Amino acid sequence: MSSIKRDNNSIVLSAVHILLDIEGTTSSICFVKDVLFPYVRNHLEEYLDKNWDTSHVQEIVQNLKAQAKDDEEKKVEGVIAIPDSQDKPTVLQAVINNVKWQMDNDRKTKCLKDLQGLIMEEGYKKGELKGHLYDDVEPSLKSWTEDNRSVYIYSSGSVNAQKLLFGHSEKGDLLPLIKGHFDTAVGMKGDAASYKKILTEISCNATDVAFFTDVPTEARAAKETGITAILLSREGNNPLTDVDKAEFPVITSFTEIEFENNCKKRKVCSETDVTNENKQVTNCAVSFEGGSEPSNPNIKSNNDVEMMEVEESSTTEDSTVEQKVELGEGKKVELGKEKKVELGEEKKVELGEEKKVELEEEKKAEPGEEKKVEPGEEKKAEPGEEKKVEPGEEKKAEP
Repeated sequence: MSSIKRDNNSIVLSAVHILLDIEGTTSSICFVKDVLFPYVRNHLEEYLDKNWDTSHVQEIVQNLKAQAKDDEEKKVEGVIAIPDSQDKPTVLQAVINNVKWQMDNDRKTKCLKDLQGLIMEEGYKKGELKGHLYDDVEPSLKSWTEDNRSVYIYSSGSVNAQKLLFGHSEKGDLLPLIKGHFDTAVGMKGDAASYKKILTEISCNATDVAFFTDVPTEARAAKETGITAILLSREGNNPLTDVDKAEFPVITSFTEIEFENNCKKRKVCSETDVTNENKQVTNCAVSFEGGSEPSNPNIKSNNDVEMMEVEESSTTEDSTVEQKVELGEGKKVELGKEKKVELGEEKKVELGEEKKVELEEEKKAEPGEEKKVEPGEEKKAEPGEEKKVEPGEEKKAEP
């Protein structure tokens, strides 16, 4: 099972493959029950009559007959048989009755889902149907795929119906964001063996997969294989019990999901933003020393400040220097109360009208004149204007 942890109000996952249910997870249950299923019912007889002799419809009819016989043998209550007659009107009516009976009982048989998918396909292509998706689905799919995560769909609806919903959605064609589709051909969603088959199909470990569904029995089946399961509590979904909530992480939107590398990126970005802000403040101070107005309101002007202190530290073997330089009339720049200087390093100080202090390998008081600072030697600077070293401000090298 992939790792799960909390980061503020988000659930953080380590999975690299995402397996999504549709009804109650990416799309409203009401859309399926109040839009898609009624459309199938209303167009069932018309579609079958018009396409009765096509190979794909005849294949589904034979599968419906086989399913009806199996239900009869298992004594499924209320099953409607489909005769082996060659009389089209008789068989057609039996098929219609059987399909409606299965839909009334919310059955998930493959033959039923295949027929529903064919009828829905006509509705999508005619523009009479548009696939519903929750508002958080499209941006999440895009974000996950951009982050190199693979998205798969596993629904009781046929693969064809899945592709129609995402290919003709209210948000446009989202099929390029989905790597693969699974339906009941791999098994029922409440069976752990189905998820093992999916793991084999996509060639990955269970610890790399996160499964999202609104049905606790499906979540338990996935969890049994080692897949991380998360429950969706959408508006209109069946309510979850306290046991469900205690057993699984529960979210109301995909926006509550984060992935480990995204969290790291977010933290790095935050640190970078802080660093950039600090750089901007530093740049403002440097610009201010050169005479321009500070852009940050927290940085005060020359008229408000008598003294500006700039602290600077550099490591050395032994030496520590206390240095103060008086710039002009009462303006002082204190270069670190404890400033360490590498032995043998030469500094350059240029004191002009712009009052700049430059730290380089050599230290000059006037253009062309070099002045080396030896350990223990006093530092003197002779700018264009008279510059004095205040009593007690001798530069000392401490052991």
